[in-house]
Amino acid sequence: MQKIKNWFSFDKGYGWLLVFVLTQTFASIPAMWITAVKNFDMKIYDMSTVMTELAEKHMTEMSSWAMLIAGIIFLALYIPWKILKKEKFDILNTNKDVAIFSVLSGMFFNAVMISVGMILIVLMNADGAALSGTGSLLLSSDVTWLTIISTGIFAPIQEEIGFRRGLTVPLAKKGKIGFAIILSSIVFAFAHAGPFQMIFTFLLGLFMSYLILVTGNVVYPILVHIGMNLLSSVAVLFEFHELLIILVGGVAFIIATIMIYKNEAVNEVMEIKENLAKVKEEKLAEYESSKAVEKKPNKEKEKDNAPKPCKKGTGTKKKHKKKKKK
Repeated sequence: MQKIKNWFSFDKGYGWLLVFVLTQTFASIPAMWITAVKNFDMKIYDMSTVMTELAEKHMTEMSSWAMLIAGIIFLALYIPWKILKKEKFDILNTNKDVAIFSVLSGMFFNAVMISVGMILIVLMNADGAALSGTGSLLLSSDVTWLTIISTGIFAPIQEEIGFRRGLTVPLAKKGKIGFAIILSSIVFAFAHAGPFQMIFTFLLGLFMSYLILVTGNVVYPILVHIGMNLLSSVAVLFEFHELLIILVGGVAFIIATIMIYKNEAVNEVMEIKENLAKVKEEKLAEYESSKAVEKKPNKEKEKDNAPKPCKKGTGTKKKHKKKKKK
C-alpha cells in the first residue's frame, strides 16, 4: 500500500502526470459540447453528423477548448497544493537571462521544425497535408485568440508540470538520469499525433528534460514550450509566411548564442574568483598549520629539559642512593 502511495505522490512520485492525463480526458467532454453548441443547431443536426463535422472542420477549436479547460483545472489543483506545502513557486527563483534563453530556444526549435517540414514537402512533392502534425499549427486556418491562449500558455504549463515534474524528476531521483530523460521524452512524443511531430517533440523533450534536471526549475522548460507554441499560433493568426518564422527563429538562435557566450564569460570570471578565494583559504590554512608545527617542537624541547621523576625499579633510584652514601 505504501509503495502505491509513493508512486502517486505529488512530491516524489508520478502524481502530476496522473493529474495531467485525467484533466485532459475529462476536459475533452465539455470542449466537444461547447464547440458543438457554438457551431451547430443541435435541434437540426443529429449527433453522428455533429461528431463528423467536429472532427473534419472544428478540430483545432475543440482542442483549444479542451486545453483551456484542462489547464484551468490543472492550475486550480497545482497552485493550492504549492501553497499548502509552503513551497516557493519556481517562478520566484527564475534567472532572467536563463528565462529569455529558454523562450528563444523554443522559437529557434520551431523554426528548425518548419524548415525541415518545408524541405520534406518539396522532396516528397506533396502538399502540407502529407506532413500533418508538424505541431506548428501552420496547416490550420481556424486559429483564434482562444488557440493562442490555450496552446501558447495553458498547454505548455500543464504538459511540462505533468511530464517533466511528474515523470522526469521522479525517475531521476531514483538515480536513473539517462533513463529518465529518454523515457519521459518518448512518452511526451507519443502524446502528440503524427510521426513527423513525434520525432521533433522527442528531441524537444530531451532538451527540456535535461533543462529541468540541470536547473531544478520547471519554469524554464515551460518557457521553451511557450516560445515554440506561441510563435506558431501567432504566425497563423496574423498570416505570417513560413520564411518569416524561420527568420525569427534564426535571429532567436543568434541572440541565444550571444547570451550563452556572455554567460560563459561571467561564469569563467566567477570561477576565477572562487579559485582565488580557495587559494587564499588554502594558503591561510597552510600558514596556520606551519605556525602550529613551529610551536610544537618548542613545547617538546621544554618537556625534554624538565627533570624526570624517579620510577621504582629503574637505575635512576640506585644512582640517587649512591650519591647519598657518599
